[in-house]
Amino acid sequence: MIPIVIGLGKLFPSLTHDATQANRLRRIITGIMITFSVANLLLGTTLANALIYWTGEAGSGTISGAHTTSSVYNNRFIVAYDIAIRTPSDRLITSRFHDDDFIVYPSHNRTLYPGEGDKFTVRYLRLAPAEFVIVENDGSPFSRRVRTTTEATTY
Repeated sequence: MIPIVIGLGKLFPSLTHDATQANRLRRIITGIMITFSVANLLLGTTLANALIYWTGEAGSGTISGAHTTSSVYNNRFIVAYDIAIRTPSDRLITSRFHDDDFIVYPSHNRTLYPGEGDKFTVRYLRLAPAEFVIVENDGSPFSRRVRTTTEATTY
């Protein structure tokens, strides 16, 4: 991000002959980029999941395997999931995600992932099918299990 700001800053003197106007423009663009960077840190996953959900195509997913990685997050090992996505045109897409990717839609504080062999709905990008979200609020077996688990733990 910083190299982009520096590169744009180098262009400003050639775009305008007024140094005050160039400095003002530099400050505005820097402020915008800092704002977008902070927004990305705070809301990046939530916005990305929503965009994939709303613009993606529906498919069915199955976890074909899961294994613990050597990476640790919040004092526990991260689990990697292998997934097979079946498109409506019967195309099979294989991908992988980690349980620290938080790719469940809708986003919330508690993320549950499907287990091996679970059937669930995914929404994926047509041009980049390895980018997907797991839909948690439909009628799939996984969604029903999550709803029952959540209702059982609600006070």
